[in-house]
Amino acid sequence: MMPLLRRIALLLPLAVVLSACGPSPTLKVDEEHEGRSLVMKTGQSLIVSLEANPSTGFGWYQADTSAPVLVMEGEPQFVPGEGAELAGAPGRQELHFVAGKKGAVTLKLTYGRAWESGAPADKHYLLQVTVE
Repeated sequence: MMPLLRRIALLLPLAVVLSACGPSPTLKVDEEHEGRSLVMKTGQSLIVSLEANPSTGFGWYQADTSAPVLVMEGEPQFVPGEGAELAGAPGRQELHFVAGKKGAVTLKLTYGRAWESGAPADKHYLLQVTVE
């Protein structure tokens, strides 16, 4: 029977290799990251969290959904901010994405009202994403 320390020494490299195979952590970006670049791995998740006030009808929308490099998952979620007990209080809107296929894309988000599709956006958010 092998001593305990020898067993640990033999299994430790295997544990390190297997832990490296796990999923990549979810990335979270906000207004401070606007205009920057980031690199993701295929299958990795991205959360874009931006100030919003949907009670006014405004929200963040993906301007171009045709790129399979970065795919939006579900609908944007509203996270109430301070003073959330007040009607119409602003908060943050979170948009969830997953890195699809390898490539590069500019994530373009616009802040506006969905029913005013021809109107210019009130705000824009750009993020350069490369999926490896």
